[in-house]
Amino acid sequence: MLYLLAWPRAIGIDRDGKVVHDLFDPKGERISVVTSVQERAGHLYLGSFADHAWARIPLP
Repeated sequence: MLYLLAWPRAIGIDRDGKVVHDLFDPKGERISVVTSVQERAGHLYLGSFADHAWARIPLP
């Protein structure tokens, strides 16, 4: 049997390659897999090919 773990994560990296934000939801409560991130009006919109909706979170 194959089990897939859903650990959604979005990482913000500065121009020097340093990680400045690491957004991680170990329970996958908002979205199961993150495949895209878009910033708009003070929020991050997280998209996924695996889910049927977007997730919206405040900018860190």
